[in-house]
Amino acid sequence: MTAMHALLVLLAFTIAALVTYAVVLALLTAAERWWHADDPADRPRRRTRVPC
Repeated sequence: MTAMHALLVLLAFTIAALVTYAVVLALLTAAERWWHADDPADRPRRRTRVPC
């Protein structure tokens, strides 16, 4: 195996690891948003009029 081939293989594994990390992070973010979708604390509060 030449040094160039070893560098290309290392680069391919690095890119694959970064893509995998990005996909897992995106899935975790989507899952967290879905999990907290019905949480009233995460919703912006509506202003309610105070009758005076």
